[in-house]
Amino acid sequence: MDDHKVKAVVDRIEDRYVVLLMGEEEKELHVPLEQVPGELQEGEWVIATLSAQQEVISLKTDKEETEKIGTRIQEKAKHLKQRMASRFKK
Repeated sequence: MDDHKVKAVVDRIEDRYVVLLMGEEEKELHVPLEQVPGELQEGEWVIATLSAQQEVISLKTDKEETEKIGTRIQEKAKHLKQRMASRFKK
């Protein structure tokens, strides 16, 4: 059995496909909506089980990774907002 699991982020949803970006190289993978569990949104993280031929066997939402990345983005945005505000104070 050559199945393996990878983390991926939902890049976009178009037509009847969910487009995932996988790995450091952000390889695109198009998954038919009927293979997607529930409702996925852009920016949400999933764990994809892939066959040896790089076909999706299953997808599972990764709530922990989604929350972790979301928190990090919010913190960066807050920091940037503070920096921008301090540049205009005199």
